[in-house]
Amino acid sequence: MKALAVYESVARKGGFRAAATELGIDHLTVARQVRLLERELGIRLVALDRQKLRITAQGEGLLRETRPALAQLASSLISRAARSITRSPLRIACEPGFLGCWLMPRIRTLRERQPLLDFILLPASSALRQVDVEADLTVTFAEHVAQGDIVICRPAAIAVCCPEVFARHNGFPALTSLLDATLIHDDSEHYWSWWLECQGVAQAAPPTGSFLQVMDARLAVEAAREGIGVALLNTLIAKDEIDSGRLVKARPELTFNETYVARAVNPTRRKEARAVISWMKSVVRAEFPSATLASA
Repeated sequence: MKALAVYESVARKGGFRAAATELGIDHLTVARQVRLLERELGIRLVALDRQKLRITAQGEGLLRETRPALAQLASSLISRAARSITRSPLRIACEPGFLGCWLMPRIRTLRERQPLLDFILLPASSALRQVDVEADLTVTFAEHVAQGDIVICRPAAIAVCCPEVFARHNGFPALTSLLDATLIHDDSEHYWSWWLECQGVAQAAPPTGSFLQVMDARLAVEAAREGIGVALLNTLIAKDEIDSGRLVKARPELTFNETYVARAVNPTRRKEARAVISWMKSVVRAEFPSATLASA
């Protein structure tokens, strides 16, 4: 009976994806239900005509005989899916640095803004576009903005350290004095070389042995707080640490070449995901009023 109800939705909506959105399930599940029904009945219900789904003559006959009962069953499934969506937590997959250093300290504000939503927060790497298929909303740090991405902010790069390291190196009076400290990074030495080169340091590649690489930006923040060296972060992640005085700027910030972008992945949760994205952008604009961090 469930397969029959799914088939009725496919016929009425004109396709697997449209039926999936209506029923609150994956379009592959819809396709499997229709194929299962075809096997059970021994008839062909749908066919592709120039890449467009059409209902076969046998399928039309089945609909004529069963549609009143199926429409009622489909309505019940749709209502059940809507209730399930309301109860189901919104799954947000983020870069660990964004999640741990920016989103988590602000999660209470988000929950106050969206009191009817529960959340599951998932730390994920830059490759989450491919790996986290179960997320409803993703936030990545990307070099290029792809179609469907919504820009959250375009932060600047900044070198930070704890006050003790800053004092130990006399405030890093020259750019080259940064090379006397351990340079902490969470991605690639390339960013330190790029940052130093943009600051005018002729030696674009610091000497071997001067780096400490960690798994993500949260660990880079912790390493800097522990006095291990100078971390290269972005201004969004470093904001709370700098405001609290736990970290200080070793050098002024520079425009970064990467962007935080969000994407509403699950069509059935797009409305809630976009509401969260809108909240993220509004908070960033409030925190960086004089900067051009948030763009459309």
